[in-house]
Amino acid sequence: MRWIAVGVWGACGLASSAAWACAPGDVVIDEVMPDPAGADDGAEWVELLNRCADPMDLAGWTLERARSGPADWALLAVVPDGTVLAPGAHLVVAGSAADVPAGAVVVPWLAQGLGNAGATNSDGVRLRSPGGAVVDVVAYGGANVTGQVYADELGVDIDNDRLAPVPAPGRSLARQPDGLDTDHGDDFALATPTPGAANAAPVPCTPGVAGQVVINELLPDPDGADDGFEWVELFASAPVDLAGWRLEQAGAPEHWGGRVRFTFPEGSEVAAGDTVLVAEDGVDVAGLVGFVVPDGGRLQLGNSQDAVRLVDCAGGVQDTIVYGGANPDGFVGDNGQVIPDASVAPAVVAGASLARRADGVDTDDCARDVVVDPHPTPAAPNPDRTCRGLAGDVVVNELLPDPAGLDALAHAEFVELYHRGSAALDVSGWTLSKVTRQVDDGPTATLLTSLPAGTVLAPGGFLLVAGVQVDGADVYVDHLDLGSGAGGDQVVLTDCAGTRADSVLYGGANDDGLAEDDGAVPAQGAPDASEDGCIARRIDGGDSDRSVDDLVATVHCTPGASNVRETGPAIETEGNGPGEGCAGGPVVAAPVVVSPETGGGCSTVPGARWGAWALAGLALLLLRRRR
Repeated sequence: MRWIAVGVWGACGLASSAAWACAPGDVVIDEVMPDPAGADDGAEWVELLNRCADPMDLAGWTLERARSGPADWALLAVVPDGTVLAPGAHLVVAGSAADVPAGAVVVPWLAQGLGNAGATNSDGVRLRSPGGAVVDVVAYGGANVTGQVYADELGVDIDNDRLAPVPAPGRSLARQPDGLDTDHGDDFALATPTPGAANAAPVPCTPGVAGQVVINELLPDPDGADDGFEWVELFASAPVDLAGWRLEQAGAPEHWGGRVRFTFPEGSEVAAGDTVLVAEDGVDVAGLVGFVVPDGGRLQLGNSQDAVRLVDCAGGVQDTIVYGGANPDGFVGDNGQVIPDASVAPAVVAGASLARRADGVDTDDCARDVVVDPHPTPAAPNPDRTCRGLAGDVVVNELLPDPAGLDALAHAEFVELYHRGSAALDVSGWTLSKVTRQVDDGPTATLLTSLPAGTVLAPGGFLLVAGVQVDGADVYVDHLDLGSGAGGDQVVLTDCAGTRADSVLYGGANDDGLAEDDGAVPAQGAPDASEDGCIARRIDGGDSDRSVDDLVATVHCTPGASNVRETGPAIETEGNGPGEGCAGGPVVAAPVVVSPETGGGCSTVPGARWGAWALAGLALLLLRRRR
């Protein structure tokens, strides 16, 4: 087959004299499509341009690509015999699925794909003459990997400032204008693809400013099937055109750049204060400032230890959220440093979003900035959960883990909190979780609920978190689902900074090896409650970090009110701890008064029990004498 291109005169850089003797360098890589919209396989292409005033015979010329540094050059295509490129004409070297217009001169390539590069790496394409001489090199991406710098056709290193831009899905890297070759990255810009024709003007690009746009909320694990219902919300603190910006997903750092889930189209201007939703096609975005991922595309947000980031049109990373509670893969944050486990956003909970405590607030510490929100707010403001109060004075005071009947139907479980401090405390964003077992890398916590914005506890106040069948609850949870207690279970209260504020370990024997707040792993927790019975502190707020000592099982539940004292074992129906066997006077059901003098349900005053027996003996002696 003979490949002949019809020339197009007038391209920038062409000589006006037909006497110009052509040289290999007069053919350049003019446009590259590393990241087509949709699947890349077979859809990528590279365009060559003859800048000379005479035809160029390209038979035997080769095109190569590198995806992981200059040691990775691999053959893409060999131009067949009979291929003559007319002056000013283009030749497209393309995969079998490339979108190339009819009439363009095309050379098919071998089964080798181009790299998509990224903000922290670079890839390359180069053209060789039949004798093996390097004619042209294009290296593109955000930065060369240390020790892996490409060289141009003169053998000079292509430093970071000479790299062409980071690719964007559906955009080509195109010389501006056609044929301009100064061996600098500024020769190329992101453009609308024009394979086989003159390059289009650059796509408008507004690079980001740090903190201007952040990932504000995301839903990686919708209730039910994920496909079609995931979304990511952005928050803009200033006006910006998001055209060419993109959202990327990764399960490990090496995935960055290869998993672009959405690229903002032209005309994506947003105003200051806008929340912008990018959603799959099953999410209703009617009336919202939002975009639907096109062609039935999927965001494919991970449900475990994963990450999502926002990259601007110039390849700059604007925001990154790494979630899952740990960073075993070594994701890097916006500051270029590996994110420590303590700064990773929480683990995903089905049906709950990961949301910033307040719209746009970003300290680059995901653990502090992001909370699990059981009530997602797509394209709407996040409730203000700014962390204003820290752990210390709020404890888990009472809980009902096993209501009468089938728990899943009863919706009657509750957890009562008590504020034993002396000043009002904002507990917005504090969370309750359950821990039912210990694994090698730590406890497995399941979120129960996050306290809503504006939740303030007064000194001595109670806060009741309960299922929907409990009257008078302050915070309702559709199904609280506390652990049964078998083998040892735990309810954990965490403050808005992610610090454990308090926990209750219950169920009797601690076979699962759960740790108390001070890190100790006791053999016993508080006793297990009977059906419809509660586990309650002997004294409201009394906490020695030993659940076995501090709490008892009781049939006298007092949700939202002070725990009671009873006859016999002070409050318990099942003895355990230092109060076991403590007998007291008359039957009462009065609030416990916590004071240094009274202590708890059993007197802690030295000799008080013996004093009571002595008084009783004296009364009996006087009675006998009167007889």
